[in-house]
Amino acid sequence: DSWFVHSFAAGYVSAEAPDSVFLGPLQREGADCVFFGHSHIPFVRRFGARFAANVGSVGQPRDGDPCASCILLSERGPEIRRIAYDVEAAVRALDGLPLPAEWRTLWGDFCRQGVVDGSRVKRLEDRYAIEAAVESTN
Repeated sequence: DSWFVHSFAAGYVSAEAPDSVFLGPLQREGADCVFFGHSHIPFVRRFGARFAANVGSVGQPRDGDPCASCILLSERGPEIRRIAYDVEAAVRALDGLPLPAEWRTLWGDFCRQGVVDGSRVKRLEDRYAIEAAVESTN
């Protein structure tokens, strides 16, 4: 049986996580494989005939490769596949969103580079949290 979830643990699950992080939920769910995402970093971990596969993402890659990622399941087992797509079209689509220009620029850069710059995100989150707090006192 397969199990498809956004995430199965609190926080991000990395490829380096202990086996128990994967095997416990697989056993609890009675599954031979789990497909998940959440961290946007594709990887496959094998445990004999069982496996855990992070399918990665489209549009918010976080492993330095701006291509979309997915998992192809064949007789050989799960394989990570990368697929080029029109990143610039996706970035242009951000302009239609009701977000501040700084956020659109930030997410556009992430899409192009395949890396999330946590310090830039934190600075914007802090700035907008302060603005929201000031607004709520008025």
